Amino acid sequence: MLSVVVPTYRKSARLRLMLTSVISLSRTLSREIEIIVVDDGGDTDLEGIVDQAMPGDVLPIVRIVKIAHGGRSVARNVGARNARYERVLFLDDDVLLSPGVLETHLAYAKQQRIDCVRGTILSFPWLRAFEDPERGILTEQATRSLGDESATGLRTRTIRLDETGTIDSSVAAFAKIGRFEKDIHAWLSRPLHMSGRWVGATGAHLSVNKATMFDLGGFDESMGLRWGAEDLEFGYRAERAGLPLVHAAEAVVYHMDHDTCGRERDHEVAFEYFSQKHGDSGILKVLSYFSGQCTLSEAFAICVPQA
Repeated sequence: MLSVVVPTYRKSARLRLMLTSVISLSRTLSREIEIIVVDDGGDTDLEGIVDQAMPGDVLPIVRIVKIAHGGRSVARNVGARNARYERVLFLDDDVLLSPGVLETHLAYAKQQRIDCVRGTILSFPWLRAFEDPERGILTEQATRSLGDESATGLRTRTIRLDETGTIDSSVAAFAKIGRFEKDIHAWLSRPLHMSGRWVGATGAHLSVNKATMFDLGGFDESMGLRWGAEDLEFGYRAERAGLPLVHAAEAVVYHMDHDTCGRERDHEVAFEYFSQKHGDSGILKVLSYFSGQCTLSEAFAICVPQA
């Protein structure tokens, strides 16, 4: 059994696509899947979005939980507390699933000794220009900066899902594997006992054992509303507890990239808190990796969690 938790905050268009994808792909697994959408205080018409995403035949259980705006850690923890099943799959509200993702995490749920599993995340970088990636509506900034010809070309890559919830192959072919994802695939191919695997604990596509998650204290709600690092900090604690991250590379989701203007400092502030919390200055070297100043191997030469 698998509880899928989707925290969301003011991403109606992407959420509609995301839920269409996960609901459609879970139809054949409806007795083993529940979906929990956590509205993080975004004043979104979630009931209407869920209705739009429903294909109309045999469906999984979809529940909506509404909370005051508290950030991704709070939303994930609330979703997990409301989960009926012992395995929780966290998915962001802006990812699309490929066939087999749910089945892969269900299989890991049956392996009691596997506590933390992350899957592959590919990206659609051109979608940063879209307010609505399905209807071809551009952001105000993209509308101002792009000419008519460029805008028309972009609209040939809007998102289309077939009747099974699978993304159109002609669009999926343009998916990119970013620097971080490429590095993580190599990094997590190393033996499980090697340290530093926590850096791959990406909350956009991560499943955990619920009891283990709360034994570890859940996601750190003190990280608040700022973006980034709350998932990696959880992975760090899991690794220190002897629970290495497993990489299910074959389970692929596609990230619908979006404008991140105004969040430039969030990652840095989150890592500073992360480092101070654990008394591990080496964690800041990983921040240097994210800013392109060193390789992942160089970052972890001094960033090794202590027992």
